Amino acid sequence: MQQQKKRQRQTWTTIDWQDSQAVRRLLENGRDPNERLSGNQTPLHRAVLRSSEAVRLLLDAGADLYLRDDYQRTPLQLAALLNSVEPARIILRRNPHLANDTLRLAAYSWSNDMILLSLEYEADVNHHFLESQETTPLHISIGGYGGGVETIRLLLGRGANIEAGDVRNHRPLHYAVTQQNTDILRELLDRGADPNAQSNTDRTPLHEAAIHNNRDNIRLLLERGANPDARSDTGRTPLHEAVIHSKPDNIRLLLERGADPDAQDDTGRTPLHEATTSPDPEESIRLLLESGADPYLRDQDGHTAFRKAIGKNNIQRIFLEHGYIPLPGEYLYIPLPGEYFGTPADANARIREIRQAQQRFRMLIRQSEQLQQGQQKQEHTVARDIGTMTPDLFGQLMSYTAPSIPRRQERNRFREWCQKHMLDIQHAAPQRRARWLEQMRYEQKRSSRKG
Repeated sequence: MQQQKKRQRQTWTTIDWQDSQAVRRLLENGRDPNERLSGNQTPLHRAVLRSSEAVRLLLDAGADLYLRDDYQRTPLQLAALLNSVEPARIILRRNPHLANDTLRLAAYSWSNDMILLSLEYEADVNHHFLESQETTPLHISIGGYGGGVETIRLLLGRGANIEAGDVRNHRPLHYAVTQQNTDILRELLDRGADPNAQSNTDRTPLHEAAIHNNRDNIRLLLERGANPDARSDTGRTPLHEAVIHSKPDNIRLLLERGADPDAQDDTGRTPLHEATTSPDPEESIRLLLESGADPYLRDQDGHTAFRKAIGKNNIQRIFLEHGYIPLPGEYLYIPLPGEYFGTPADANARIREIRQAQQRFRMLIRQSEQLQQGQQKQEHTVARDIGTMTPDLFGQLMSYTAPSIPRRQERNRFREWCQKHMLDIQHAAPQRRARWLEQMRYEQKRSSRKG
């Protein structure tokens, strides 16, 4: 009796998935095969990791293959990622059109058994996946996790195109040089991958290796014939990239293998120009100068690498130590904020210019203060003129400043009246004028009382 009650209380979250009878009872009792569980999973998500028989029962009961969990994974995708082969086989037997998607995730997770299962159901080993930037399973496996070169060998052995390009025309070799596993790169090169393959931006695997700072990959590519002076669509060479990302060991390796230290990109910048603005410039500049880099080459702005280093006395000192003679107009750094010198005379002249500029600034401030004082003086003059008016003229003024007249209209009429009587009212302040008028009304009343 107690066991029967326990069975009645069972749900998808409490049953033993290895117990196919428990799964069957829940379905017979009307339990929804698409019920949402924790993580937004369905019973089929749980079953693919535990029981092939449970998967079969749920599919027979109408379980939806396309419902996704919180991580946007379908039950089959979850099985492919976690190498749950037999449950995936049951699903693919009924839905072979899902084999390509299974292959994509199997390649990512380095699941060789799942890859073989996908190929068994006619998955395309060279399919380009739009959701993954048109990469193939070979691209995906190189950028995946958790395995080794065996998966690469499996895919190549089943016909994977070693020169397939993604949406940027990056080949598998471009992907391999970004990884720390040199065995993958060696396997691709041994299978005939082109070390000078170019992407849509003309970048070669050697460019990518220089960017990702993998010395072993750079050495292997150079040994297999990679061109150290290959140009991207902006004219940059792998040496430019190595300098920009500031790895002296990689710079030294490229120079030893014949990279041109004077290569100029489309803006005329050489690796030496790039070194002056790199995160670790000093060692890079020394390596380039000792390898014969020409410090007098100019970019499209007419600047030498030395000119780019203005304001950085430690970098300029390296140039001078290697025999560089500054060109006219190229100043050295001195402890004046933002200022430079070539000779003591230049320094003194520049100091004079700074002092003159400071004097001009003070003069402008003084002129501004004088202008403000002049405006105030002019206002006082207007007030004085009003105070010396005859009673008749003052009476006319009162008629134009009555409180009943709106302020803007009163101001306009007052301006017209002042122009008529040739009074300068250009800088008069209305509030001050009102106070003056009140004072004069008071004086007028006192005068009339005394009279």
